Amino acid sequence: MSRNSKVPISALPLPPPAQSITHNLTPDHEATTPAEFRQLLAERPSVQHRSHLIEPDAHFAYVTPYPLPFPYRIALPEDGEPVDDKAAYVEKWLAQREALHERPTVAPSALKKYYPEKRDQPRVLIALAETALRDCLPHLDVGDAFATLGTPTLSDAYGDDVQPTPASNEDAAARQELIDVLSGQAVLMNTEGDRATHWAPWSLRLFALRSLLDALAPLIGAEAEFGKALPPGWTEEIPSGKINEWRKRGIELVEEELENVAIETSAAEYGRLMHKRLGLRRLDTDDESKLARPLLDLLAEHKLDFHGTFRRLAFFRPSALSVQDRSSAFIESVLELCGEPQVINREKAKEDLQVWLQQWAARVESEAQEWTTGEGSVDEQRERDMKAANPRFVLRQWVLEEIIKNVERDVDSGKRLLGKVLQVCIQSSKT
Repeated sequence: MSRNSKVPISALPLPPPAQSITHNLTPDHEATTPAEFRQLLAERPSVQHRSHLIEPDAHFAYVTPYPLPFPYRIALPEDGEPVDDKAAYVEKWLAQREALHERPTVAPSALKKYYPEKRDQPRVLIALAETALRDCLPHLDVGDAFATLGTPTLSDAYGDDVQPTPASNEDAAARQELIDVLSGQAVLMNTEGDRATHWAPWSLRLFALRSLLDALAPLIGAEAEFGKALPPGWTEEIPSGKINEWRKRGIELVEEELENVAIETSAAEYGRLMHKRLGLRRLDTDDESKLARPLLDLLAEHKLDFHGTFRRLAFFRPSALSVQDRSSAFIESVLELCGEPQVINREKAKEDLQVWLQQWAARVESEAQEWTTGEGSVDEQRERDMKAANPRFVLRQWVLEEIIKNVERDVDSGKRLLGKVLQVCIQSSKT
């Protein structure tokens, strides 16, 4: 995509109002429109900073970032004047740090960009995922952001880096706007003109399927009784006892089917992903009981690394089982992935792996005809697919914590380390 077809973050297109996720949802009653929300930030900003009960029928709330350490350190007036109305003083202090003051956007946009009056912390971009831009936002202009991140490296993060070419004003502005918005320093919003085009940041309430059913149950029960769709205002003048009766009837009609569909959908997706991990293209009904579950039990019993074992299986060849040395060598390579080698029962682990590999090899060979359209042999195609589903490098929590410590200690070297880790994560499924 050419540079000219890209736009800065403030100019990214919004979906048509009818296609917005919140279009048919109910907002928090404290602010039902973007305009009301902006007024709330100016007059009663504490509403979004303290806990308050949201009405049961509300699905989402408008919300803006507020990147200040909590609890807030609210200082007394600099002039030493006494504070008579402490509540009003707190509201004013919070409002001065809300993003309410408009500044020009980098490019013409339907959204306006707002900054706070008295909040201006340092902001540094420490990482940017190139694959996320490619896959999700190929038309986003990030300016010279990647140049400011430095060269990804693990071995020489503290060494001198190649100095980037000075950026144009346009590139620097696009990068800074990206940083300001993503850091929460700036907020994009529109509260003027056609109400249908108004927009403000929002956050969905997460609710379980059972809660959704509970909310819809009276309507389901009522429509079942009347045999037709009901118009707006259908609950007016209906006694609460009747509403509860319809709720009970609605749950009786839908609950069992809803739970079955949820379970079946989750199981189907789990099975699809497990088949990819195991290099299988055909879905057999007994794959879970004969292959997936026994393998997971085997990993748990012998304390074998989950990701490492699946990755190792990508290199297995069914023909190896007919050659004792090759079969034994492969099993030994899997046992090397044991996290506690001092406690493993190697003989039992070898026997268990041998039995499972025979079962899996037979299943792999039974679907050889499913692999006739790709390049290379069946084994080569399966290896490529399994490598893609089982990356060579998986970011462990302890690695992430070490990187975070480095970034906090020295941001310049830390972001080069983080860039390399991100690069390895992206490339690991390709090799």
